Amino acid sequence: MELIDVQHIGTKGGSIRVTVQRAGGAKKPSAEVARFVAEEERLGVDQPAYYAPYVKKIAAIHDELVAMADAAHARGQLVAGYGVSVATTTLLPQFGLENKIDFLVDDDPKKANVMAGPGYDIPILPPAALYERKPAFVVVFAWRLCRLDPGQACPLFRRGRQVRGAAAGHYHGGAGRLTRPAGLKGSPGMTPCRRWISS
Repeated sequence: MELIDVQHIGTKGGSIRVTVQRAGGAKKPSAEVARFVAEEERLGVDQPAYYAPYVKKIAAIHDELVAMADAAHARGQLVAGYGVSVATTTLLPQFGLENKIDFLVDDDPKKANVMAGPGYDIPILPPAALYERKPAFVVVFAWRLCRLDPGQACPLFRRGRQVRGAAAGHYHGGAGRLTRPAGLKGSPGMTPCRRWISS
């Protein structure tokens, strides 16, 4: 196969779309192919050192979320997750949250009642459960919510003050909101949401 075009697109917080053809095909590679290759070589994306800062950020988010969940549970409070998707199955173990999230909510009524995985079964409820159960905070797994204007997101996300960005948005006390992605400059992978904490 031969790579003939590359595009940087916004899907999933930032993705690369490639077009290929059989080697020796009729189309010539676009100028974007050479540009992307040159930029990757300049950044050194084939070297582990390029990813080290990103790995540290992910570890810091992991530690922060686990500590927050443990503190909430110690106070007798619940911890919830917003959005049930492929990303959720990835982020739960990535951030050590498999046994920290008490329930998940999702806007789609056709979702299953439980998210099951190795060593966990997390109930999936409608968003109204956030009002009823009043979790200490919510980890937002649905990346699409990070791209909504505040007025389009869940009403629970419409008040708050901004704090530092993270790979998964979250809010405290049933009164936070989301804004557009802040971005991890120079880092691959997901684009973070800004986190909002109630005033």
